[in-house]
Amino acid sequence: MSRKVMLMNKERKLGFGEGYSKFCHDYAAGTTILSGVVQVRGALKAQTVREALSIVQLRHPMLRAGFMDKEDDFDYFTFDEEPKTLPLTVMDRSGRDDWIDFHQKEYLTPFTDADDYLWRTTFLQNKEDESGEHELVASFHHSTSDGISLASFFKDFLYCCRCLADGENPDVKSLPITPSGEELLNLGTSWPAWIARNAVAAAFYLLEENKLYGYEEHAPLQLRRTRHVYHELDREYLPLLIALCKANGVTITALFSGVLMKACNEILGTEKGKSRQIAFTPFSLRKRFDPPLGNEHLGLYVGFVNTKYRVGPKNTVWDLAARFGEQLEKGIQRDIRMPGEFRKSLGRRFLTSFDKGLLKDVFQYGVGVTNIGAIDISARQGPFEITRIHFGTCRNWGDWLMLVHTSSLDGKLFFCSCYTEPLLGRDAAEKIMSRFVALLKGTVNESKLSAPTRDRADSRAWDNRGPAE
Repeated sequence: MSRKVMLMNKERKLGFGEGYSKFCHDYAAGTTILSGVVQVRGALKAQTVREALSIVQLRHPMLRAGFMDKEDDFDYFTFDEEPKTLPLTVMDRSGRDDWIDFHQKEYLTPFTDADDYLWRTTFLQNKEDESGEHELVASFHHSTSDGISLASFFKDFLYCCRCLADGENPDVKSLPITPSGEELLNLGTSWPAWIARNAVAAAFYLLEENKLYGYEEHAPLQLRRTRHVYHELDREYLPLLIALCKANGVTITALFSGVLMKACNEILGTEKGKSRQIAFTPFSLRKRFDPPLGNEHLGLYVGFVNTKYRVGPKNTVWDLAARFGEQLEKGIQRDIRMPGEFRKSLGRRFLTSFDKGLLKDVFQYGVGVTNIGAIDISARQGPFEITRIHFGTCRNWGDWLMLVHTSSLDGKLFFCSCYTEPLLGRDAAEKIMSRFVALLKGTVNESKLSAPTRDRADSRAWDNRGPAE
């Protein structure tokens, strides 16, 4: 691979989404950090990991990006043509589940001015069994990456590891710097118009109880901490779930969202007599750009759709999935208009009161599903076997009651669910996700007894391209 790195320019202003993510990170103790872990079985050496990451860093400009302060009201990225450092730490692990505690700590470790770049990796090597399982934990400032980006990063890394282990030269090309999502969409609007439109939405939340069930316990921002629970679903279930989704005219993301709403209602809503439900769903904007942006480009390219439901005992998961799909599609078809730039002064003025005063209960407290199952990673990578992949985000804001990140390895599903303590306790979070998995299994088991009967004439073609954070 050539060492020459192609650059369109060496700096650019952050777009609105990127600037918003930076503000949240700086103000709310690392909120929006994105982190993933991949577990590899085989004789993976630290030197191979280092060489593979060095190649991937040369490929992606965002892996050579930092923030630059021009003493004005905006934030800027600056890009190095040649990397100054490789943010890799190598550690010996002491047990098979060490990655869980380490992965959790990553969300609570903000990036600082001392960091050269806006990502970091740790290789947890298995010194006791060099042919056993090792983990690579990769964390990103959310302004530089989204869920699809994280999956693409791991695909590039594993491809390079496979080639290096086989004595081959990885065939990867350096990519140019991409504009912000707002520039690519060309749908930017003015700050006054954006504030006026969102002021109406804020007033709606203040005047009407529009939350899911409310927090178990309110807490100031400095006491909030994101936590995660991890679950898996054997690969025998995914083909059956896909077949059921096709028969019912919904996507797999719609099914996951319907099941999550049902699980939350059964665990929390029944006790409190609540039925109102909100889904706050991230989705990829990459195919909306002209021309479309490929998945190989790292960056933050997501939009969000807020949809509302009432959930009761008579609602089946297919009822909820169908309704979710209809509302999500309508939301995606609407213009997604945001300011083309994020002003720090307005961020401080409007966002620093979210956890106190009149605005402390404005957040939706809804649920969300981020699905990168469309980027299914092969479990066999040359001499290596990939045995686990999880990713998630830090949400110290508490803007999601439960946010489930899904990923897959040759059809085996992995769920990493984030919630915020003490706003929601671990016991409730564990019960919700255990019920979530049980409902998915039950849906498959019921289908073995009777085929789906829903005949939706208006169903769109099913696909597995879910939203991505």
